[in-house]
Amino acid sequence: MMNLIRRQLATVLTLVAALAALGTVPSPASAQDGPGIQYQLHNCKMPSTTVRWSDQTGGGAYGQQAIEAAASWDSATPLTMQLVGASPIHIIADQSYWGKTDWAGLTQGAGGGIPSCTSVMGVWQNLPLKIMLNTYFTDDYPANKKQSVFAHEMGHALGIFHQSHPGTTCGGLGLMYYTVAFRYDVCGQFLPQTDDVAAIHYIY
Repeated sequence: MMNLIRRQLATVLTLVAALAALGTVPSPASAQDGPGIQYQLHNCKMPSTTVRWSDQTGGGAYGQQAIEAAASWDSATPLTMQLVGASPIHIIADQSYWGKTDWAGLTQGAGGGIPSCTSVMGVWQNLPLKIMLNTYFTDDYPANKKQSVFAHEMGHALGIFHQSHPGTTCGGLGLMYYTVAFRYDVCGQFLPQTDDVAAIHYIY
């Protein structure tokens, strides 16, 4: 019986690890905050409302859109997104060629691990979190679409999971809706929306 339980647990952990590699780890829990609020939470957060982030994109179009993405969270929420070049660093923005995956952006913990914390609404343990764009796809994205992916991944690093919006209309759609194909291509979202801002207020 114990061997069966161990095998079942190993299967679950393998599935979670596989989903994490795809940037689709299920949210540990969700939070609702009034009618129409559809944000969900990772239940982990940054150590303070001053979030120190580093641009490792090499500049150019990617660097500019990373800066614009951070500025959008800074202006829409109580957070201060501080661009830094020295430790401590909470978020690293980067881009790299990952080939034909099923993701354009991904958030990982330090060393490529799964981001985690030890308590509900606790601080991320494996900082800095690294947000990455997959240039296989994003090289062809216009500037605002690159920004949409950067800002979405920053939202994950700040503690927000995917929005539980039905994805059938643009009304109420947030930046944290899971697919850029609908979020940006259909609805043109590249800035934090009401639902995203409500999530940050809930967390911090």
